Amino acid sequence: MNSSRVFDVRTYSAAPGKLEELKARFRIHTLGFFKRHGIKVVGFFEPVDGSETLLYIVEFESSEEADRAWERFGRDPEWAKAKASTETDGPLVVHIDAQRFRATDFSPMS
Repeated sequence: MNSSRVFDVRTYSAAPGKLEELKARFRIHTLGFFKRHGIKVVGFFEPVDGSETLLYIVEFESSEEADRAWERFGRDPEWAKAKASTETDGPLVVHIDAQRFRATDFSPMS
């Protein structure tokens, strides 16, 4: 078991009417930047009730590596340009909830 491995769970509340644009930004831009900066995607999820929410889980070898990867991602000038190009009509996200977890000893992924 890798006890230092962590998972970041992020829930994005999309601006009204912007969920499809947010999903497109992840599909077209963000996933490439995640790969570039060592952010391993576990999965993306949307609610079955149709609410304007996108949840995703990413994995890191340690909490320290997660912090370094998010810092690299956030400072990437190409990411800033891509993000800005998708927000010419306003922000796509109104709120982000981010939490970090580790797997329990009885989890199938531990």
